[in-house]
Amino acid sequence: MDIIKILNLLNKIVPKKNIILFSSFPDFDDNAYQIYIYIRSNRRDLTEKYNLIWLVNDESSIYDNKEIESFDWIRKKSIKGIFYYLVSKYVVYTHGYAYRAKSGNGQIHINVWHGCGYKKGEENHSNQLGDMAFISSDVYRKSSSEAFFLSENKIYTLGIPRNDLLFHKINSLALLGVDRNHYSKIFIWMPTYRKRKKEFGTKTDGNVESFGISAIDDMQVKKLNNLLVEKKYLLLIKPHPMDSVPTGRESSNIVYITNDIIKKSGTMLYNILPETDILISDYSSVVIDYMLLNKPIAMAFSDEDSYEKTRGLIFTPLEEYLPGPILHEFDELFDYFDNCDYYNEKWKGKREELTDFFHKYRDGNSCKRIVDFIWGEDLRLRKEGQYELCID
Repeated sequence: MDIIKILNLLNKIVPKKNIILFSSFPDFDDNAYQIYIYIRSNRRDLTEKYNLIWLVNDESSIYDNKEIESFDWIRKKSIKGIFYYLVSKYVVYTHGYAYRAKSGNGQIHINVWHGCGYKKGEENHSNQLGDMAFISSDVYRKSSSEAFFLSENKIYTLGIPRNDLLFHKINSLALLGVDRNHYSKIFIWMPTYRKRKKEFGTKTDGNVESFGISAIDDMQVKKLNNLLVEKKYLLLIKPHPMDSVPTGRESSNIVYITNDIIKKSGTMLYNILPETDILISDYSSVVIDYMLLNKPIAMAFSDEDSYEKTRGLIFTPLEEYLPGPILHEFDELFDYFDNCDYYNEKWKGKREELTDFFHKYRDGNSCKRIVDFIWGEDLRLRKEGQYELCID
């Protein structure tokens, strides 16, 4: 018998305990992590009633962070991990416990995923099977329902947990060794992957040879860096953790920051974003999130047609839903850096219009709304008829 069928069968009969299980990719990150931290910091009633436990893929992610060392955790791929999955009352995750794993016997799967962006869910998103999911705006209800195999009345517009970090500055750039006073502007370039690393399935979305960080040659890097030095700009480049494409070359004013670098510094990516001035990205959900900062955004890609064919886009024509100019090649990228104030003023109205379209809330209280909705003692949101909790 299929191992998942066995797991699902056991989950229907195994009694559940007062345990909230957490899992994310990367470990201790993203929306699941923010829900966990919110509960630990603000809901003593829940920490007294439930054991909060992490399922961990990579144990090395624990030992560089003293705060995380204090968390209760177990290895995901272990007999103990399976046991705790089966006995937990709640499972909060960005990626499902296992492909096609379903809840059972009163267990509740809470799919908090990564965020809401431009690209469609993948065909194998059935590994995200859950009992509820959350979005930033009603415009994502249909696409999220299709991506997560959930009926639309189980998709709730309560916000994205990690976006709460955008409303708080903790001097994260200093933790990375960046002196903000040395630069007039700080850009961050965050592309999504085109080709995955082998451990993630080697899937290709769009065109690997299209314009992006890896397409910029040594001479262009030197030219761009000279401009950045002249204008006192810093360009931070944050590669996607699943991207198999080589990262490229650093220079004095072009610096790469990876997940490992960010974690070892003692901060998080979404703590860094509010301290930057301009985002460059493509189809990534970070574009939607960054709009909450009311700061300029530019789009760097040249493979819209192939991306639509291989991955699919939620909004078409895409150009109508973008908050900034599309930079198709290096010369356009260079021109943007050289004249960013002009472009930013030109796109300001469109960006503000799209922020209203993509976000129902702009208050940094997504974690509170979600936690109150699921575990709220007074059940205010449900009593007022704003939402209906639908768990089979």
